[in-house]
Amino acid sequence: MDFEYTEEQRLLRESLDRLLGDGYGFDMRKAYLTAPDGFSAAMWGRYAELGLLGLPFAEEHGGFGGGGVETMVVMEALGRVIALEPYLAAVVLAGAALKLAGSAAQHPGNLNCPLAVTHSACYFAVRVLTDPDTPPNAGAYRPIEVRAPEDIAPQLEASKAAGAGGLAIFEDPLTLSQRSEIVALASRLSLPAIYGYREFAVAGGLMSYGTDHAAQWQRGAEIVDLILKGAKPADIPVEQPTKFELVVNLKTAKASNFTMPPTIMISADEVIE
Repeated sequence: MDFEYTEEQRLLRESLDRLLGDGYGFDMRKAYLTAPDGFSAAMWGRYAELGLLGLPFAEEHGGFGGGGVETMVVMEALGRVIALEPYLAAVVLAGAALKLAGSAAQHPGNLNCPLAVTHSACYFAVRVLTDPDTPPNAGAYRPIEVRAPEDIAPQLEASKAAGAGGLAIFEDPLTLSQRSEIVALASRLSLPAIYGYREFAVAGGLMSYGTDHAAQWQRGAEIVDLILKGAKPADIPVEQPTKFELVVNLKTAKASNFTMPPTIMISADEVIE
């Protein structure tokens, strides 16, 4: 078995290394963190120009026909610079959910349209843009703002009417507290959704992907213990989450009359039946 990259895969890796090397210096990353959405819209646009937003999808669905190896190349490059852009959640996972659960009209023509993503406090919806003036992989995104529980239903209904093709709902106290309503609305509006909290999948959501919160709290307790024993907070390095979990609600998938692909089932840390 040949484990060497093909010429196209090597070119993809080299292009990504150049792009991220130029666009992800230490000070640049600090600046991206202060952006309204917590990542760089300009870098997201560069990913679009490079074709990354259509990379994981088949050509008949408007993509570039990349497979698991190409996705691995991208994720490895983003991981090396601890990139902030939500490529895995917004493109790989949310795109797979749209492919599986989207309507026939949403599948071929719209999978290659950019996925819009926001994850700042009170922002949570992701949708596929269907504006005919938006070129493929344009990288544009439209945030959907929700500041109170009573905003949720009108905003999602309006998004559906405007051509929304899917949702990606991230960590936020408001969305977590209203998870049952959001899951029910997504089901009623036939909007495939992926969530940032495991609790959404437990409440009936299709799938969730996010950090292992139990592991985070445990690590937090360990750091507090170090400080109480005399360690200086300034000497303790900043840490990023390293453990993530994919939870699939198979009961919801069956109720929606579609089959989860084997790759997702194999990757799942937990399957709710």
